[in-house]
Formats: sequence, C-alpha cells, structure tokens
Amino acid sequence: MTPTAFYSYLTSKGASVLNELRNDAHQNVILAEHPRYGEYGGICIMFPEYEVAFSTDFFDTEDLTARGDYQPLLLDGELKFAYEVN
Repeated sequence: MTPTAFYSYLTSKGASVLNELRNDAHQNVILAEHPRYGEYGGICIMFPEYEVAFSTDFFDTEDLTARGDYQPLLLDGELKFAYEVN
C-alpha cells in the first residue's frame, strides 16, 4: 500500500490518535494506533499536511518524540528518523 493510500485508510477507519507532535523540520506528526490491529500492531506515523502515513515496528510512543534520535521526519516522501539523517 502506498503512503498516500495508507493515510486514506487510517483516516477513513478512524485510527486512534496516541500523540501529536511537531518535529524540527516543522512538520506536524500524528502517532496513531492501527485501526485493525490496535495495540498488537506497530505505531502508525502520519504526516497530515502531506497526507501520507507509514507503519512502524514501534509498539510504544515513548521513543517517538519531537526531539531526539527517533524524531520522525518526512524526507523525499520517505519516513526517516533523526539518527538516520544527522
């Protein structure tokens, strides 16, 4: 599924928002629970301004913060984390 199609899927199914943040690139980021798998699925990361979303292997929002190594970033249409670009 493309990131755009995944975003549409999450929004149409009412994915539960776990946290919202703004990263160093001034992008709004939504951390959401997968509507089908819930707590048994990885955290979904959504970028609402770009209408794209990505599934992750994270099961806890603790590391996914607005600052730090695991800060989610959207670069060239791909999900990256700060440690991958610094």
